[in-house]
Amino acid sequence: MSIAQNDIEQHVAQAVMVTPGLPQVLIIARSQSVLDTLSQEMASDTNVQGNTLCASFVDVVACGGANWDLVNFVVFEISDDILADLNAVRRLYAEHADRLHCVAVSTTPMTEAAKASYLTAGVAEVLVMGAARDGAENAPTPAPAAEEIATSVADGLADAGGDVTVVLRARGGAGATTVAVNLAMDMAAHAKPGEIALIDLDLQNGSIGLALDLADSAEATALIRAGTPPTAGFLDHAMVRHSSGVDVLTAPDVFVPLTAMTSDMISGLIQALKMRYAHIIVDLPQAVLDWTSPVLAEAARVLIVSDMSVPSIKRTRRLTDLISEEHMTLPIRTVVNFEKRPMMPSQVHKEAAHLIGRPLDHWLPNEPRAARRAVDMGVPMRLSAKRSGATKAISALRKSLFSKN
Repeated sequence: MSIAQNDIEQHVAQAVMVTPGLPQVLIIARSQSVLDTLSQEMASDTNVQGNTLCASFVDVVACGGANWDLVNFVVFEISDDILADLNAVRRLYAEHADRLHCVAVSTTPMTEAAKASYLTAGVAEVLVMGAARDGAENAPTPAPAAEEIATSVADGLADAGGDVTVVLRARGGAGATTVAVNLAMDMAAHAKPGEIALIDLDLQNGSIGLALDLADSAEATALIRAGTPPTAGFLDHAMVRHSSGVDVLTAPDVFVPLTAMTSDMISGLIQALKMRYAHIIVDLPQAVLDWTSPVLAEAARVLIVSDMSVPSIKRTRRLTDLISEEHMTLPIRTVVNFEKRPMMPSQVHKEAAHLIGRPLDHWLPNEPRAARRAVDMGVPMRLSAKRSGATKAISALRKSLFSKN
């Protein structure tokens, strides 16, 4: 039977009513033409029996009106929100993985990366079929291609003017993540919940999740595996609200190459963030990649976190020159970590500033006990050591960068 979608819970319950014996198949599609085609194929197989449902797969799973234990195979049409599809599949498998098998169907070509994202979520097979022509005039628009499914939210939308601060490191262990996390915490203390976003783009060594006691992001992994810019609903699923009021996107929950991200994916992500948040802090990896430039192109400022070692000072100069070549007007500030601001700059400090070609703007004192405690507890120093010198220095940094706040 084929039914319209208006009391979805009742229709789902009816569609899942089966008679024992043969394996049971439930076909779910938004397009009537796709539904008819799949129904005809099922009818030609005498080894299975089942029903069809003209509805969205995501809505059917969300309504909770079906007894999925009566179903062996779910064949569903891919929607225009890949992340919603994947979440629905994961929900089904979390509750019925012992007997349920899902098959995804697209009416248009898909990239291998898009197919892989469904297979990784647990879908048994991804089928690509030609859109049925019968009744096409009255049928809803078929599922778009993977490239269209993942169209960036930036397309057709105005930039809301979100302020982007990029945090770079002169070396591993310079404390860039600590600066990014505590700066976000300090900004959140002077903003409304949900106005500040903290983004971990250090795909391999990202530790923002550890610093905030948050899990790594399965949504970020799904985005990378899809290989396309984020959909409009990506941030709804991916951003996690910390108790401080900061919305956080942690690093992927699997090890991925730094080149797994593309410039188009990054551009779409940054544009989406700028449309939602007043301030965005982005923690970048130490390596400079093809997709680093799109991040810098959207930035209002760059912070380079360094120490006073010679290799770090040289690396800071190289980063400064590299950024200035392509983004001449982008403000760059140097944050010297592990050292208290000197009353009078020493000769070493003067030579370091001369080598970098700009002043040593900000200093963060070394407080290893407070820092270690913050890491072990998953509570940033801004919250766990509010009176420490480092916390006060972070507040001074925030005031210097955002004088209007």
